Amino acid sequence: IETAADEVGVDGGEVRSAVENEEYLPEVKADRKSGSDRGVSGTPSVFVNGEQVNEGLASAIESEL
Repeated sequence: IETAADEVGVDGGEVRSAVENEEYLPEVKADRKSGSDRGVSGTPSVFVNGEQVNEGLASAIESEL
């Protein structure tokens, strides 16, 4: 994971440390629960104003503007 982070310009040591210390685990768990509560079964998933969009993403966004 360090190498992948370094390749995209992120400090690989910081990423490794965050993973080892489970620094973002609460956020990940909360996001996973939120997705599960909304019926998300995979990624990527897109929501516009709280509604899941499977097709017609651009038109869904435009209609909400």
